Amino acid sequence: MNGQERTYRAIKLEKPDRVPMDNNLLLSAYLSYKEKIHDIIKIYPNDVSTILSSQEKHDLDITYHDGYVKDSWGVTWYNPNGYGYKGIPQGHPIDEWSKLGSYRVPFKEIKDSFRNMSENIKNTRSKFIKGGWIRLFERMHFLRGFENLLLDLGYQDDRVIKLRDMVMEYNLSLLKEYLKYDIDLVCFSDDWGTQTSLMISPGSWRNIFKPCYDEMVSIVHDHGKLTCLHSDGMISSIMDDIVEIGFDVVNLQIHLFDFNQLRDNYAEKVCFWGRLDFQKLHRISPEEASNEVKFLISNLGKAQGGYIGEVGCGDEVSLTTIEAIFKAYSNHGIIHQDIE
Repeated sequence: MNGQERTYRAIKLEKPDRVPMDNNLLLSAYLSYKEKIHDIIKIYPNDVSTILSSQEKHDLDITYHDGYVKDSWGVTWYNPNGYGYKGIPQGHPIDEWSKLGSYRVPFKEIKDSFRNMSENIKNTRSKFIKGGWIRLFERMHFLRGFENLLLDLGYQDDRVIKLRDMVMEYNLSLLKEYLKYDIDLVCFSDDWGTQTSLMISPGSWRNIFKPCYDEMVSIVHDHGKLTCLHSDGMISSIMDDIVEIGFDVVNLQIHLFDFNQLRDNYAEKVCFWGRLDFQKLHRISPEEASNEVKFLISNLGKAQGGYIGEVGCGDEVSLTTIEAIFKAYSNHGIIHQDIE
């Protein structure tokens, strides 16, 4: 069973041979551990391949550059920690509403950024291909500024809808291009939660953002492809909505949730795609990491599937612990066949 079939079966609850594994190591791990990390990856190959348009890849990559850089949307990112670590947005092209009318969305980059897509897919076709990293809320606060946007939402400023629709128009154009290609799943990414709750009221989320996700997910499903929502933070207040929209997979900060509630309420409605608790991963031993992998598989997986393991960390985690995580997914991954 190759990575594509294994991952698809896990999502559709069709009994994969083991838990699929997604290598999502951060750039700092590759820079610090060099050939040693590549040796580990050769032993434990990835089941998933993330394919991005060149525009999306460029905008993600430059956020790891040192100092100040500007992405294709005109957002300035600042990274004081050196190449390989994620920067933060500090310059927002629509920080004043007076700039909204003259702002130009980078539509023209979309078509050219898919020029090598077919070849990239061909080179990794045995894996499950996750296409895109499509943002709505995050794109809006990158453009407007995080504090500004939250205040706008709180005050119910009508201009938020104009900003949302502007980003949605771009997202729909981007989505249209992705759906021309032989990908398995489209990923949407918006971190909606703090450590304890949703960043905005559930009512505002349902009124302003839910219809957009519903539209995009429906388009993807109409093309016979799967969908995933990545969202860090505590978002339990909108989990029912996420399932109702029809997301096939959720990539959550799962350790903030009650595992029993996640399993009992959603295990047969959506597939969980998640990693170990990155807030404590840097201080646990390889043995503890291995045990946590087993815990995740046992609590979120079922005999039919329902869980995709993710290895996602940087050089804040020791090489031996990273290797232990890969090994644990490989060794414990088959036990989910015995889960009742």
